[in-house]
Amino acid sequence: MDINKLNSNDDEARNGKWFDWRGNVSFKIREARASGYSAHQAKQTQRRRARRLSLEQTDQMAAEACAKFLVADWKGFTEGGVDVPCTEETRARVFAMEGPAADDMRAFILEQSNEPANWTGLDDEAVASAVASVGNGSSGTSDGESS
Repeated sequence: MDINKLNSNDDEARNGKWFDWRGNVSFKIREARASGYSAHQAKQTQRRRARRLSLEQTDQMAAEACAKFLVADWKGFTEGGVDVPCTEETRARVFAMEGPAADDMRAFILEQSNEPANWTGLDDEAVASAVASVGNGSSGTSDGESS
């Protein structure tokens, strides 16, 4: 396999890609790495450790980061029968909500943003194989492709 296939589609990764959630709601989700979310979370982890924040504070900060970095847009949210636009304010409000559905929504967004197959076009097995071939010094062309 050509190792360049491990690169993500940077345009989709930065701007987002549509994913359906629960049938009637769709999110335009950015890749965690490309959106700045991963770097932000690493910095926040250091800050949390230094300040010894509560689990509740940590969860709130994670939800805020998810809303800010990972969600570019949405479709299908309504309030009183009126579409709710995806703005900074409404994202913050939606991601601050609590309950099983809100937890499921955040988990879905994180899962999609971190899934290599969503951004490289490769499934997990192909990604693992390519990473292993690079790590052991092989050419990465074991599947018959030329480099």
